[in-house]
Amino acid sequence: MSEQYEYVPHRLLRRRVRDIASGVEGVLMAVINENVSDADVYEHWMELA
Repeated sequence: MSEQYEYVPHRLLRRRVRDIASGVEGVLMAVINENVSDADVYEHWMELA
């Protein structure tokens, strides 16, 4: 299996952002592309902040 995550560039890095779900505001520190699958058979990648 490949790496579990990798950092990706994003236009909002180091800017104030708001998490819609929680309403919390803060500075975006990183965005990663993470393998969120629970099986070794396939990979499911998702961008997470």
